[in-house]
Amino acid sequence: ITYVNDKFKVITLNNKMQIGLSRYELKKGHHYHDYDLVFDNVNVKKTVIRRDFSINALLYDYNNKKMIDLVNGINDLNHRLLRMVNKHKFSEDSSRVLRLLKFKFTYNLDVEEKTRKQAIKMDSYLWEQPYYLCNKLFKSIIKAPYFDFDDFAYYLQHFLLIDDLIKCISRSQYHPEKTLYNHIKGNILALQLFMDDLSNKEYYLLFWTLFFHDYGKIVNSKKHAQLSVEYFEKYQLYFFDSPKQITLVKELINDHMRIREYALSNKTSAMARLKQKYGHDFKYLEYVGLCDYAGRSIDFSIKEIKMRMTWFEDNVLAKYRVIK
Repeated sequence: ITYVNDKFKVITLNNKMQIGLSRYELKKGHHYHDYDLVFDNVNVKKTVIRRDFSINALLYDYNNKKMIDLVNGINDLNHRLLRMVNKHKFSEDSSRVLRLLKFKFTYNLDVEEKTRKQAIKMDSYLWEQPYYLCNKLFKSIIKAPYFDFDDFAYYLQHFLLIDDLIKCISRSQYHPEKTLYNHIKGNILALQLFMDDLSNKEYYLLFWTLFFHDYGKIVNSKKHAQLSVEYFEKYQLYFFDSPKQITLVKELINDHMRIREYALSNKTSAMARLKQKYGHDFKYLEYVGLCDYAGRSIDFSIKEIKMRMTWFEDNVLAKYRVIK
């Protein structure tokens, strides 16, 4: 037998279908690779138990041309429900929180109550997962068709310090939305209005820029730009595998206030230097400044967000666009 993946004993059928031998994992720790694989004398039930969700635990009997459903997965599939197969096995792999969000936001699924309660206990262990795995899963989550910011934050509340964002009260004369959490949510709602205009790569880059641009306010509002960069640096490899993208996000976070500050103060020379610094990438700073200002909506009103965008375009971006 020739395996296309020797570690997991995966073979191909007619170079089209991949088939993995029945296996069982013996977990030794929280890290992704902390397990031993067992292939000998593994029955079908043990193979099913190691799966994450019941809809992913369906087997097919090729000889008898029928489905084998040991965990009521077909019923869950018909009811569009995500339900963990086994609490103990599910909790061994914290990346399953991200898989839950991927399936939920891609296919508009509900999450069974016990599965939800278990998942929200696990996200703090994402720090022990390999970068490349989280990176891949986050990219499939952020622009999924049914993405919901509140659900996203709910399932990643420990990993992303959501409680700190909620407790951070903004100055009302600048932020009528009151909390840092609401401000970031408003920014993402504003960004979503440009989803069809941006490539997946561009949208993903701007999402994390806007998500982290004010994180420094958790510690100090006056020096928050640089502090926000430092917060992002702790997470950067979990979201990006490109040093160029990481550098650009850090620059955008650091300069997110300058684009409006220079324009409103009519600092033409500073505006020209800022535009020259970014070159073709200046459009990303425009989006960041636009969404940062437009997202300050009291009740997340799209009408208000669009009105604020119009003001920003007329009073800030217009001044940059006449600079050669």
